[in-house]
Amino acid sequence: MSCRYACIECGHPAPELYKDFQGGIIKISHCEKCFGIIDKYIEFDLVIVCLDAVLHKPQTYRHLLFNSNSSAAWKLVLIFLLCDTYINWASNRIAPSGRSEAEKNHFFYAAFESEIYSVFVVAVFEWFLLCGCVVLMLNLLKCFSLCSSYPPIQLKPFSKASFVFIHRVLALSSFSKLLAIPAFIWGQTMYLPVTKLLAFTSNLTALKVVYDVNQAILFPALLVAHMVQYLAGDGMMKYLYN
Repeated sequence: MSCRYACIECGHPAPELYKDFQGGIIKISHCEKCFGIIDKYIEFDLVIVCLDAVLHKPQTYRHLLFNSNSSAAWKLVLIFLLCDTYINWASNRIAPSGRSEAEKNHFFYAAFESEIYSVFVVAVFEWFLLCGCVVLMLNLLKCFSLCSSYPPIQLKPFSKASFVFIHRVLALSSFSKLLAIPAFIWGQTMYLPVTKLLAFTSNLTALKVVYDVNQAILFPALLVAHMVQYLAGDGMMKYLYN
């Protein structure tokens, strides 16, 4: 029997998450290696799954990456891009003098500003630049490990080194981006760097689930990718508003 899923506790391949008997009876399957429940999150509400992802639980990322529908990643990316667009636009814009103060700071007035669409293009560029840089850095680390005495960087079962898969990994580990919207609307802009830090550490945890390598090796690769994204995006925003 082919193994399409993975145990969220140990990552061991599994043929099924549950057994469906006649009469609507369902029995949760157990892992052959660690003897634990293969995926407890199939019984959990999506909100709990998202909260556990923000809390950096590796089991959550195994569930999202290996045992769930992958089509939701693109929808999440669109939501994250809209969040980044609003934050960047509202942080850099010069409010028109003809509007009241309440209108200038209102969330829904963003759709009537023509420059917000240019900021959206910048956000899209930043996202794909991040994904490309992560793929490039991981491939460079893999080549370096093969040419040195360091242990080789290997992919875990069901993982891929493709751009599409890394895009999915980063998308499903960036839920903390959603926290930036209420922080900005409520005027708590001091917490915006915290949301970015949470996104970085979540990406690091998710990549550790995918790659069989120490986090100390993944950390500089991901840090460089995020720095390139920040510098490129900051430069484009300064050009846009100057």
